[in-house]
Amino acid sequence: MIGFLAPFFIAFGIGAGIAAVLTILAAVSVTVRELLLLAWGVAKEVAGWPLGILRTLRDTPRMFREEVARIEAEKAKKD
Repeated sequence: MIGFLAPFFIAFGIGAGIAAVLTILAAVSVTVRELLLLAWGVAKEVAGWPLGILRTLRDTPRMFREEVARIEAEKAKKD
């Protein structure tokens, strides 16, 4: 009886092995893809920092002058 069922056990073993290998490959590929997407997002974010800092340095004096002018206009309006 064992001799009759041996090919089935071998086939099930091979099928289980293939399924395990495919599952591991899928898990690794998804993990690598997500890590690459995360690294790409961080790189894009960090690449935009210098431009943001330059815009802030450019716009801050103008914004400060506008705020001072608004405060002075409110003071003049109260007087």
